Amino acid sequence: MWRATQNLFPRWPSGRNSYNLVAGGVSVGKLFLAGYIPGIALGLSLSIVCYFIALRRKFPCEKHPPLKECVKISVDGIFALLAALIIVVGIAAGIFTATEASAVAVMYGAFLGFVIEPISKVC
Repeated sequence: MWRATQNLFPRWPSGRNSYNLVAGGVSVGKLFLAGYIPGIALGLSLSIVCYFIALRRKFPCEKHPPLKECVKISVDGIFALLAALIIVVGIAAGIFTATEASAVAVMYGAFLGFVIEPISKVC
């Protein structure tokens, strides 16, 4: 399709060329990775603001769980944390692109939901 439009409008850049003009020739993976530091900084700053608002308004807080329960919670969440690790390492190492990472995340989520911890019926 882009070849046909290029024949109709020879001076109009194709989709491939227009991406290079807009992104400056930077790969999608590098553009994806460029958002980590601002994202982490934003998340930390919002967490700090929420903490001080909770202190000022005297929101109730729960007691800390015992160490044994903390370990159990951490072990239960390890598969979910691995999803983010698989995506980040896969893109950074060049194993797959950002688009393919979404497909990998869906397949990993389906694997977790149906094999590791089967989803119970709601109703």
